[in-house]
Amino acid sequence: MDKHRTPVVIVTAHRSAVYFGYLDTPWPGSGPITLLRARNAFLWPCSMRGAHGLAVSGPGAGCRIGPAVDSETFADPVRVMTCTAEAAARWEEGTWS
Repeated sequence: MDKHRTPVVIVTAHRSAVYFGYLDTPWPGSGPITLLRARNAFLWPCSMRGAHGLAVSGPGAGCRIGPAVDSETFADPVRVMTCTAEAAARWEEGTWS
């Protein structure tokens, strides 16, 4: 996986689930998408300003981010947002506080 060429994204799924990873599927498109090194956000404070804040700034104090799995496939993603380099670096830290 080339982190410099692979789109880094936040995916929201049903029931407000939020995931971070490296897109392994052409997007935009239809059908399932797969994320490499996928992590999920279990908890984030209001100060993060929702999924958009997680995509722009990344997780911080008060966030609970799960460990990375090799890949995860989403049959029907709700939203796919690009992630800033700053946010990606913070997601990679896997904050759990």
